[in-house]
Amino acid sequence: MSQDNSQAKKTGLTGDFLKWIAIITMTIDHVAASVMYHALSNDFIIHPEYKSLYIIMRLIGRIAFPIYIFLITEGCRYTRNIWKYLARLSVFALISEIPFDMANNDSFFFPKDQNVFFTLALSVAAIAIMKEVDKKTEKPALRWVSYILLTVAASVAAFFLRTDYSFVGVLAICAAWLFRKNRIVAMLVTCSILLISSPSELFAFIAIWPIALYNGTKGSKLKYFFYFYYPAHLLIFGLIVVFLL
Repeated sequence: MSQDNSQAKKTGLTGDFLKWIAIITMTIDHVAASVMYHALSNDFIIHPEYKSLYIIMRLIGRIAFPIYIFLITEGCRYTRNIWKYLARLSVFALISEIPFDMANNDSFFFPKDQNVFFTLALSVAAIAIMKEVDKKTEKPALRWVSYILLTVAASVAAFFLRTDYSFVGVLAICAAWLFRKNRIVAMLVTCSILLISSPSELFAFIAIWPIALYNGTKGSKLKYFFYFYYPAHLLIFGLIVVFLL
């Protein structure tokens, strides 16, 4: 590796730094969507005096998901065993569901709304099979037909399971995977797809800036902390929502 490349890696952002950005912006979003919403809303309308703050916090939260999408595609690229990666996501989907329902729906069981780990798991399942297709055939046409069918299948599953971000999330993740050779293009496509869910996803494009500065290094070994943070913080918010509000 050249000295210039080594220096570039030292001055860029590590994977852990991106995760911290995602965690902080996600937490700000969830404080608003969970605790603030349940504490201050009346008939699904946030009190006017807090509405601006609520909107700002939700807009900040739009930065998180594109970063998670990028990191998921990086995980799919470099994991030693994508099926174990998928299994890990699936386990955390199950672990996170009760805290998610508590924080978002003031209930211990709410089958009409599933947490984002289910969206991630469905997407990674599609990507895992795409990788198997790549091993089996070198015909571009057959590969792309398979990519499209797998993306559609995972998207339909997300829609009917009512996962967080629904089919739009799966489309965005699969698009990021298919355009992964150019991270800027991949994230432009990804963020454009997220706009299908809401105009507020315009703020998702902000995430492209730190992603562009990513230097390809993981950083410290805090993998499971980042996994556990999602259900843990939702559990805290959920306890507040269910028992205090």
